[in-house]
Amino acid sequence: MRYNQMRKSSKNNDDMKAVAYVRVSSRDQVDGTSLDSQTDACKDYAKRNNIELLDENIFREEGVSAKLIDRPKLALMLDYCSKNKGKITHCIIYKVDRLARRSEYHHIIKAQLAKIGVKLVSVTEPIADAPMGNLMESMLAAFAEFDNEIRMARTTGGMIARL
Repeated sequence: MRYNQMRKSSKNNDDMKAVAYVRVSSRDQVDGTSLDSQTDACKDYAKRNNIELLDENIFREEGVSAKLIDRPKLALMLDYCSKNKGKITHCIIYKVDRLARRSEYHHIIKAQLAKIGVKLVSVTEPIADAPMGNLMESMLAAFAEFDNEIRMARTTGGMIARL
């Protein structure tokens, strides 16, 4: 019986397939190495966790802010997951702030993924479907929003000071 359970568990791992979503918000980051670093980290995470991640299932958002929920590659990824319902099991992100810079948007995207059976996982942060993991994920999403608002306030303050 134990052997059969192990075989089922192994089979389930073989059936795990993922998409990855990587994003940078500025042209300088696109030209730099950030997208490639995120992509490599997502591939490594998939490999370590026995999840199939094909290159064509890596959605690269180049130079688009996560303050917006309407992003071309994000929409393509969500559509792809929806059309492949039951085949895609995971959405791998490098960090929560790569997915969204508003906690509301983070939870909307996560709910859309969950509705079609796709689990959101972060390469660098401890998010899990358990009370502590849910709390940590909500805090990380809130900090991403806070960080974004602080940057905007500093930028606005600097512009006013220059005037």
